[in-house]
Amino acid sequence: MRRSALLLGLLWGAAFGLLEAAYFTRANHVFPLGAGHLELALLFVLAYVLLAWLAAGVLALLARGRGDTFRAAVPLAGPWFLLLTLLVTVFRERIDPRPNDPIGLLGTVALVAAMLAGLLLLARAARRRPVILRAGLPGLGAALLLGGGIWVATSRPVPPLPQPQELVTAEDVGGIDDTGLRVMLVGLDGGTWKIFDPLLARGRLPALASLIARGADADLEVVIPTYSPPLWTSIACGKSADRHGIHDHINTELPLGLPTVPLQVKWFRCLTKETSLGFRLWHRLRPFPPLFAQNGDVLCRRLWDVLDEYGFSSLVVDWYVTYPAQPLRGIMVSDQLHRHKLDAAQMPGLVSPDSLTSLFADMVVTPEELPADRLYGLLDVTGLDAAGREALKRTHPKWFRVIGQEMARDLTTLAVSHEAFVRFPEWRFAGIYYRAMDNAHHLTWAMKDLPGADLEQHPERRFRTAVDRYYEYSDSLLADALRWADERTVVICMSDHGFEDAVWQHSRAPDGFFVMAGGPVLADPRRGRIHIYDVAPTVLALLGFPVPADMEGKVARDLIDPAFWEQHPIRTITTYETSPRQVLKAEQMRMDSRTIEHLRALGYID
Repeated sequence: MRRSALLLGLLWGAAFGLLEAAYFTRANHVFPLGAGHLELALLFVLAYVLLAWLAAGVLALLARGRGDTFRAAVPLAGPWFLLLTLLVTVFRERIDPRPNDPIGLLGTVALVAAMLAGLLLLARAARRRPVILRAGLPGLGAALLLGGGIWVATSRPVPPLPQPQELVTAEDVGGIDDTGLRVMLVGLDGGTWKIFDPLLARGRLPALASLIARGADADLEVVIPTYSPPLWTSIACGKSADRHGIHDHINTELPLGLPTVPLQVKWFRCLTKETSLGFRLWHRLRPFPPLFAQNGDVLCRRLWDVLDEYGFSSLVVDWYVTYPAQPLRGIMVSDQLHRHKLDAAQMPGLVSPDSLTSLFADMVVTPEELPADRLYGLLDVTGLDAAGREALKRTHPKWFRVIGQEMARDLTTLAVSHEAFVRFPEWRFAGIYYRAMDNAHHLTWAMKDLPGADLEQHPERRFRTAVDRYYEYSDSLLADALRWADERTVVICMSDHGFEDAVWQHSRAPDGFFVMAGGPVLADPRRGRIHIYDVAPTVLALLGFPVPADMEGKVARDLIDPAFWEQHPIRTITTYETSPRQVLKAEQMRMDSRTIEHLRALGYID
């Protein structure tokens, strides 16, 4: 291999290594910077230099006896290969991320062929004009190396809020203009109008229909990635994941003394696919411990934090990323209560106030305690006796295991929220989250349109009713919550995203659903549109709180009677983030094998 190929490979490999270090740090929020970042950057540099030299070496072998153009291409092979991997990564992960897509594969092949043809054309040009090889590519490589170094040195986390020149607080605009309203937010994970609308037309969802009849409904615009923890955190704080710090279901503990990554290995964002494959290989050989995202990982205040600071009380049940439960005026039941009977001795902070922990822990329903009829009731069990039902369970263990866990969790939330409403009737905001609807999609969407004939020959057709029937069951969960809503309660029922189909699922951010009724909400038969970031500022305005400018959404004022805004004008302040959040500290909790297997069954982790 020629000396020029070695030097170009070294230069471009080092440049790509530094660019990767900066990109990985910024894209995966691996802050603060420390010694571990230097070690990681050196590993990246070494890996990219070796890749560049390998490409040049392979081309040198192929070029033997093939003419001057092929030999001239050898020094260019390293930089060209690195550029090719970058282009393929962008195409496969940004332009056509669909897995096992034949059209995408053809596009990749065409891209590779075009780059190889371009390499030969550049080699011919380099023969005529050696300056390309002597100065052009080395100069560009040096510029990339310098840019990568500057990018690494200047990498900083996205600030949790803009830094204003002048701070305007709630006190500066007259404090809280208490409207006397209450807001109840019932979350149904993954709910979509694709299923709701046909069921509403058939009269199968009476609770939701009653809300729509006296209020407003809308398509909910959501953002990518459509993972539930960051989306429900955005709903509660009105900010993007870059601002609130929750990006995935889990965090990953990296080696080299690096900070925890707020993603899992499967979704690490890398400059090229080679790096992501390298992380996966490293993970295979020596797994990175997965950690639960916890309350202290949230970088900004959520609705109940703001309300609590000004003396308003909240009920929060099973909302994502609320462990350990924080003290507030009211009750918080963390998103880890359902694990109580699995690992009770190691889990303080399940409930706040702590005096209610024993009461609520006794209400936890485990999958083993779930009555069998709850699950079989979702299916078409026509003609099945007890033995037939057991046979169906044996042939579809994943569905029964996963839906059993999720339905048990929803039953726990139902019982606990009911008791919370009884024990604390003074609440002003209530956030109740139900999880299993979306998992019914993931496991059964492909079956929902199967015909209902020949059930004996095609037992998978018995699952075609599961999605619709879980929606009907969720309507009963909403009906229970509505029992606690009086004439001064604004009820919001919504999802965090919709569902597209069995292939894309919700990866391309299909619209979710949103319904709001009660109090000053207008009854409007037209379906509107609301952004996921609009929910938090709308809740604050309904309660009479000034809306902070650092929330990324706006108040959905068109859904509310104008007379309400005349009486309670919307006021704006700079931020509520005037001091650090006060949360209970707890050890980073590693995921148990049961939870990992559960998320793996749903396709969320490898």
